[in-house]
Amino acid sequence: MDANKKKWLIRAIQITLAIFAVGCLVGALCFRAAKNSDVEKYDKTIEEYTIQNKEEYPEDPFPSPTEPEEDVEPEATPTPEPPTPYEIGADFEGLTSVNSEVVGWVSIPGTSVNFPFVQGEDNTKYLSLDWDETSNTAGAAFLDCRADLTDASKYVIYGHAMPNTGLMFSSVLNYQDKSYYEAHPSIYLSFASDPIGRRQTGSDGLLQPEGQYEFQIISVNKVDSTEEEVIGDFYWTKETDRSELVNFAPMVRDTSLYDIPFKGTPYKYVMLSTCAHPGYSSDEKVLVIGVLTEESLEDEPADTTAEATPAPEEGGD
Repeated sequence: MDANKKKWLIRAIQITLAIFAVGCLVGALCFRAAKNSDVEKYDKTIEEYTIQNKEEYPEDPFPSPTEPEEDVEPEATPTPEPPTPYEIGADFEGLTSVNSEVVGWVSIPGTSVNFPFVQGEDNTKYLSLDWDETSNTAGAAFLDCRADLTDASKYVIYGHAMPNTGLMFSSVLNYQDKSYYEAHPSIYLSFASDPIGRRQTGSDGLLQPEGQYEFQIISVNKVDSTEEEVIGDFYWTKETDRSELVNFAPMVRDTSLYDIPFKGTPYKYVMLSTCAHPGYSSDEKVLVIGVLTEESLEDEPADTTAEATPAPEEGGD
């Protein structure tokens, strides 16, 4: 190879490497911008549509000096505030004014699971649309389209796991570690139109806000979505009587990744489902399954549609 050709080849390699480096830099900047945008929107949704994260202005750390007062009575010890339950406080009027397909809010305190969930006419619409129907590769959390909210024994909610941002159902994958479950043992659901209509006493012994329910996690499962029989048992089996609803709990607990103690009578289930290996071709799903127990609920609401029996007339023969 003569000197000119060698020089030209080196120059071509340098130019190629420079273009590649610029492309990587631009790609990284675009990725970071998209990530920041997703996180900002996530935070904004919580701020605008829930009572959470309402920060008060802190007291002035450097108050102006004041003259000492004489004979000031010592302040009485303030009475501690009574404990309050965890409250989502979702503004469903505002959420549904943006998208009428918003049906609830799902939250696991201390995790990234804290956002509205929707229900579309099929199970593909919200794979690439956010809850407000804007384009988003993270999609939205959505309730299975086949679920009848008023009659469902299981609320199956799907969501992408986004490990690059830690948003959506990324936290669901963390439940494969038992210590993560121990730190976050409950799933909370709040509904735009309450399908249960009963008040609940939570695991903390406090009455839950109206229309909000705490589901105690009873199992974490990894299943192959190509196994129709298995996935059918987990997802689509509709219990036709009380015994089948109760027997679903031991079935999922028997195949859980680890043992979770549970005591109670199941009333409803929630199942959070996401891909076990996001970004890779995999048919495995991770399911986190929680139960709403009969014992935690108030008595069945009175049947106001039943006709009252008229009282006997007085003074008759």
